[in-house]
Amino acid sequence: MSQFWGQEEVLEGYLAAFRGRSLRDEQRYKRAWVFLFPEARLNALTPTALEQIRGKMAELRRSPQTINRYVGFLRRVLNKAVRDGQLAVNPITKIKMFKEPLGKTIPTVTKTGTVRAGQ
Repeated sequence: MSQFWGQEEVLEGYLAAFRGRSLRDEQRYKRAWVFLFPEARLNALTPTALEQIRGKMAELRRSPQTINRYVGFLRRVLNKAVRDGQLAVNPITKIKMFKEPLGKTIPTVTKTGTVRAGQ
């Protein structure tokens, strides 16, 4: 539990194992967390500290949806750290995500030819 964000071992370990379609996004999230929480030990990540960082992100005019994406990235990284034995518990599990508005709806045409609002 003595890993430092500055050494980026945990973040790089996550990205090395990442097999999703959005590696570029994941790398952007990583850079943001290193910027927002430099030189922090994993065991210094408390729900209170993470809430403060979310506040900083809001001050930087990030939307609730964007903040949720960054927090989701960190949740995935810390879940991997827990699985790898680098962290006892994931502090993000105690943080509630922001509510997000429903996405844009796309009207659909049914088999009978009627147009129905998207869901």
